[in-house]
Amino acid sequence: MEFIENISKEEYEQFVSTHSIKGHFLQSYYWGDVSKHKHYTPHYVGLKENNKLIATALLLQKHLIGKYSFFYCPRG
Repeated sequence: MEFIENISKEEYEQFVSTHSIKGHFLQSYYWGDVSKHKHYTPHYVGLKENNKLIATALLLQKHLIGKYSFFYCPRG
C-alpha cells in the first residue's frame, strides 16, 4: 500500500464519483477550492494498492502563529 499526496483533480473526482459509497460534498475537490477563500490549504491524499486508488481524503490545513498548523478532514 502506498500513501499518495496531491492527487490530480481528475483522478480524485473519478474515484469519488465511481466509489460504491458516494462521498459527501465536503470531501469533494470543489470544497477544497472553496475553502481556499477561508485561508485553508487543501491537500488531496489517498492510498493506492497495486497502482489502483483505494481511498481518498480531503485534508484542510490552517496555518496558525509561527510554524504551527492544524489539519481538518471535513466529514471524516
